[in-house]
Amino acid sequence: MRIPECLSKMMGPSSPDLEPDSLRLHLQVRGEGEPWLFHLKPRALSLAIGPSEIFTFDREGRLHAAFLDGRNYRRGLDGRVLEKQGEEGPEGRLRRRRVLSAEERTGFLSRVNDRLDQLARTAPSTDDLDPGDLATLTRWTGRLQRWDAAALEADAARFHQVYRTVSILPPDQYMALVVQTTEGCPWNRCTFCDLYRDRPYRVKNESELDDHLAAILDLLGEGIRLRRSVFLGDANMLAVPLPALLRALILIRQRLAEVRGPEPRFHGFTDVFGVRRHPVADLAILREEGVRRLYVGLETGSPYLLELLGKPGSVDEAVQAVRRIRAAGIAVGVIVLLGLGGTARAAEHEEGTAAALNAMELGSGDIVYFSPLIEHAHGEYRRQAAELGFGSFSPGEMQRQRRRLERRLSFGPSRPLLSLYDIRDFIY
Repeated sequence: MRIPECLSKMMGPSSPDLEPDSLRLHLQVRGEGEPWLFHLKPRALSLAIGPSEIFTFDREGRLHAAFLDGRNYRRGLDGRVLEKQGEEGPEGRLRRRRVLSAEERTGFLSRVNDRLDQLARTAPSTDDLDPGDLATLTRWTGRLQRWDAAALEADAARFHQVYRTVSILPPDQYMALVVQTTEGCPWNRCTFCDLYRDRPYRVKNESELDDHLAAILDLLGEGIRLRRSVFLGDANMLAVPLPALLRALILIRQRLAEVRGPEPRFHGFTDVFGVRRHPVADLAILREEGVRRLYVGLETGSPYLLELLGKPGSVDEAVQAVRRIRAAGIAVGVIVLLGLGGTARAAEHEEGTAAALNAMELGSGDIVYFSPLIEHAHGEYRRQAAELGFGSFSPGEMQRQRRRLERRLSFGPSRPLLSLYDIRDFIY
């Protein structure tokens, strides 16, 4: 098993060839009424204590997710822990999302470690197991325990050396392997977005990209098995000229061939300007090289609101960009905002957005994402909306706007997927 460099001495040698890909063990832990299930899978490992307490770890042994007390938790490689739960409110079921404080995170990790300590005390006394299964259980228990708070903190620091940050991904790519062929956003002027304000735009040269890939593989180790596809960051994959982009895809494919990582199925964000620089023939080449879906932020079909957002290109240019991508055989994810323009411009936003989506000729394999607008406290759009008296939408009103938009959509027999894109759900 690949071990992160900073932990290799602490964790000791191991051999992936001797480790089974799958193992399912039912355990009775002393003092516990609920049965425990230790489940080693090809991509991950889970530990379930009855139906209400479940922990998931990557194949390197890092905590990845948990289900506790009716709430879902996701730990990011950057060390943050996101808590997710549903809650009934006057407007229906609401989605609550928050990042745990440092104190809460310590308590959460302590609870995980307490369960691992129980498992460690149980393993040596489990004499009804096959000796090989018992040895695997004992090895894995020790491996999981070594990821204590200090080891996780050191790993999070290494993450920021490799990535700096991963700002956002589309929901269907939350489990992608992110490779930052570029950093930042070449446009970076949209009034509603502050995801890339902290870094200048730059394209990595081949040497830098190779170093970046090596660092990613060293950071993730066997944890790379959790990743299901490859997402080229940051904000605009097609801002890079075709020759450089092809060299990057080849290099990534070569590197992934060395490990048990995801298939080289590539995805990435783009915009009108990015698509404009690549004719259909170029995009078709990218399709042959493994590019499977590109994500375009339409945001709105209202020319007035689009200009207010500072988005590049026009509504018609966005429609033509999506058609060009689809003509090359690449699927599209189109993102629209819910709540944009508030109550004052709702009808205009809905009518124009539905018309633009209908004109894109979307079909099977494509996705339309409805993304609730998050107004940043000091963002330019928030100031503009207040000055223009737009009024704001509640979460319930955004849900109703989505339903109104969906009723306006008209697709052929081959329909795209319609899905929610709540950016508060994301943690890498």
